[in-house]
Amino acid sequence: MNKTLAIHFEEDNLIAGVEPLAGKFFNLTKRGVSQFYLYFFVDEINNRIDYSKTYQENFFNNELNYFGNFVNLLHSKTFVLNTYENDCIELLNPVVSDLRQVYFSIMRSIIKENELDETLAIPLKISFSGYIQKESRTFLEAYFNRNGFNLIESRLDFPLLFVKDFFRKNSIDFNNKKIAFIEAVGSNLNMYVLNFYNQFESEISISEQFINFGLEPRNFILAKKIVDDINKQEGLIGTQEALKQEYLRQLPVAKKWIERLDSYSSPYLRIETNFAAETAKKHTINISVEELNQLTFSHIRQMGRYFESHFLAQNNLQTTQFDSIILLGDTLCNALVKTEFERFGRNKVVFFNSSEIALALRSLLYIEAVQPINNQLATTKNEQLHEIEFMNVENLTIGQTVMLTNFDAAHGKGQAIQKFTYLGDKKFLVIFSTRSLQKGEIAEPLADIWLPGMQIDLKISMDGKTRGLFKTRKIVKIEVS
Repeated sequence: MNKTLAIHFEEDNLIAGVEPLAGKFFNLTKRGVSQFYLYFFVDEINNRIDYSKTYQENFFNNELNYFGNFVNLLHSKTFVLNTYENDCIELLNPVVSDLRQVYFSIMRSIIKENELDETLAIPLKISFSGYIQKESRTFLEAYFNRNGFNLIESRLDFPLLFVKDFFRKNSIDFNNKKIAFIEAVGSNLNMYVLNFYNQFESEISISEQFINFGLEPRNFILAKKIVDDINKQEGLIGTQEALKQEYLRQLPVAKKWIERLDSYSSPYLRIETNFAAETAKKHTINISVEELNQLTFSHIRQMGRYFESHFLAQNNLQTTQFDSIILLGDTLCNALVKTEFERFGRNKVVFFNSSEIALALRSLLYIEAVQPINNQLATTKNEQLHEIEFMNVENLTIGQTVMLTNFDAAHGKGQAIQKFTYLGDKKFLVIFSTRSLQKGEIAEPLADIWLPGMQIDLKISMDGKTRGLFKTRKIVKIEVS
């Protein structure tokens, strides 16, 4: 039974998931969505904190007691509640309260009541978007450790997690792979070169970020055009940071106009809006639809150029050197973006929409059963296995781990190991093998009783398709969790 909670932090939201039983993954959802948005309202009258994506607009309008840009506020700002000053990290309290509620609701549906102690700390793994700085990560880690969680692992690299689960899901060999990973889940476009040496060793060798290029191209271009044209006339904004904030603030205005374009007959958009610096004053601007289309096309072409002519070229790389080019984000699933990137090779370019970010959660929860240490095999941390004289499959409970150590008589081969998680119904999930078997395969033994000295026949399948029969070498030792 895996009781670990996985949380991934993005620029303005977090997602969470659990996989208590192998193959039984659950996204934690609240209010009908899986993203827990980090925009907050501090209600001083009722002394409570609420969070919602709808508060984003209030935050962009600089309204009192509305907070956003959360991951950059943790160590620099405070808020007042119950007449007391609080650090901004405490804005996370209602989010964490909801996470705990949903987590225990899922666990109660699976675990026997006497096996679930809700007073104990929840084991936790965290990953972070590359957008989130080191100092903010440290504050978040400390917050969870003091609020009923046992932080097992954090600072895991999101691109590596995502691609690892993509490999596992598609039975792709980990050895000696070079992957280009392009991600636009938040407002920025992030590009990475990932090197996979084997299933345990991997690294991010190169990374670069392009500000605001993660936003939906037509929406962003129109929002930028609105702000730039009005600002040229009025001179309301003088810094790049303030311009960036106003671009984001105008996105809802731009989105409404983009949705009307299909049925819009005029060659010009006549848009009325205000600026955060002067909300009482309305500004009117005329924008050519033809110019908007041209700017959008150039913006999308620029994404491809950034990747090929800038990101790769300055690192002496070419697209032919990559085994796969993986793009994640709704923005990158745009038809024009797909056309731009598929010229690098349709068979090697893979697109995922933003909802597929949950792959990173599943990878966080995936248990690396055995890791090579000084050319020896070591079981995972905190896993307690004990040796038994014989085993009856019918006596196992779902979630138990079984490890077989056996001897290969072939010259130079020696010891071999197979490790399984019991799924029930006399079926095992392969989580590690030094010979032949692959992680993720399902093994069904032909014999219920296992003894040292015997060989076990296993019927192997994957995704419902039979792969054949596997026979272990003579068993030397049987260990069970």
